[in-house]
Formats: sequence, C-alpha cells, structure tokens
Amino acid sequence: MTQRVINAIKTGNVNIIRYSKCRLINEMPEYDIDRDEVTKYCEKYKTAPEINSLPKIFGLNDENILKTSKYNIYYSVNIGSHNIYHHDFMELGIGTARRGWITKTE
Repeated sequence: MTQRVINAIKTGNVNIIRYSKCRLINEMPEYDIDRDEVTKYCEKYKTAPEINSLPKIFGLNDENILKTSKYNIYYSVNIGSHNIYHHDFMELGIGTARRGWITKTE
C-alpha cells in the first residue's frame, strides 16, 4: 500500500492525501503503510497529509504528527465533508494538530 500512495503523490496531481492507516473504527481494519516513507514524498511533491477530524476515522493522531513534523510540509485539517453536521468535529482535528505541535504556518 505504501508504494500505491507514493505513486499517487508522484503524479503531481495530488494536493492533499489521506495516508494514515485508513481505518474506520469498528468497521474497517487499518492497512499497513510506511508513514515515514510516504511523508518524504509529501515533502518532495508538496502534498499535504490530511488530519481528518471525524472521530470514526481520525487518521493522523498527535504522535504521528510529531513524527512527521521533521519534514517541511503543510497539513490539511478537515472533516471529509460527508455531512454538514460533521462541521462540529473540526475542533477535534484542530486539537489533534495542536497536540502534534503544528502551528498556523504548517
């Protein structure tokens, strides 16, 4: 799966990518991916990793963010836009980003 995500990034057509473990809590198991390797390509191709705010998905957590913060990348905090009521969860994503020590400039 790592190579598949890297190939998508290398097309140059991807601005934001969800490359966490792509899980749905209690519905879909995580898939195996080398976050460090993918983050190298995010930096090279200026692709922002997604911090999904939905509690059911919650992709990158604060520990993952801290590990990837050594790279010169921007992050995208979003809600996935599946439902207007999901906007209430945006604060969760912002809180996760803050716990990972992300600033406005990242």
